[in-house]
Amino acid sequence: MLGENLKFFSLQFNITKKWKKIFIAIFLKEIPIFRPFTTKTQKEELLSKINNYSNIEKFIIEIKNDKINDFCNDNDGGILIKGATINTKLYINNLKKYFIKYQAYTEQEINDKNFKIDENFFTINKLKFKKLIFTKGYKEKIEGLFSYLPFKLAKGEMLIVEIKGLNLKEIYNRHVSLIPLENSKYYLGGTYEWNTLDTNTNEWAKKELLKKLEKITNLNYKVIKHKAHIRPATIDREPFLGEHPQYKNIFILNGFGTRGISMAPYLSKKILDYIDNKSNLPTYYDIKRYENLYNHSNKKGTIK
Repeated sequence: MLGENLKFFSLQFNITKKWKKIFIAIFLKEIPIFRPFTTKTQKEELLSKINNYSNIEKFIIEIKNDKINDFCNDNDGGILIKGATINTKLYINNLKKYFIKYQAYTEQEINDKNFKIDENFFTINKLKFKKLIFTKGYKEKIEGLFSYLPFKLAKGEMLIVEIKGLNLKEIYNRHVSLIPLENSKYYLGGTYEWNTLDTNTNEWAKKELLKKLEKITNLNYKVIKHKAHIRPATIDREPFLGEHPQYKNIFILNGFGTRGISMAPYLSKKILDYIDNKSNLPTYYDIKRYENLYNHSNKKGTIK
């Protein structure tokens, strides 16, 4: 999915082939994903699906009948599929510098006091825009013009752990993801919580993650870092794209949940083509599917 969507990546101006090569060389790291078989029945079902759907084979590297690693507890083998990771922090920082170079980036606080809607344009601190796309993540639900949309925010917690001697070369996916970093460190995540939506870390989440880690390996570990974030998930698990039902030329690109890396490039192209009248939005992404919620909502939303 990720590899296919990268070619659709589009922003306010064209990114050259040279930039794409730089992206792949510096920010993108191909790494296989290992999904262990938890039961023999699961293994048989998967092999049956592979036989019935030939297009699946191009994503499969190997069907393993033994352990992926001497220190992992996957005695029944598993499936090794194509995957990749992206250094998002490094990528965003470099992309920001790229935009600044071409005078295509500015930082402005947007609120009810400095945001004005005129007939033909919008004003933010004296800067004028003809069209706006809001990409505020979970904050859109809390305070935004699109807060009427049925988000289903989900808190997630993750750990950075040090596991000396594991030497895992693959992403290990079994109820959690264990992703190799550097110097014997691994990303371990994540949890799901729908009731308490804050960015405070919790001991129960840490214990839950470590309990799942202990099912993967018996090696000793050390917790280096514990973080919490809020995912902008939606009630129907489909993203929110489209134009505001009242304020024309104000658009939204949101609701990716845990799929931001894989879906954002493809859907960025979709919303830009829609704005330029090149194509319609798929109905399952278009926020018109929830237009009735806006019409019957007392709270129209604010700009903050």
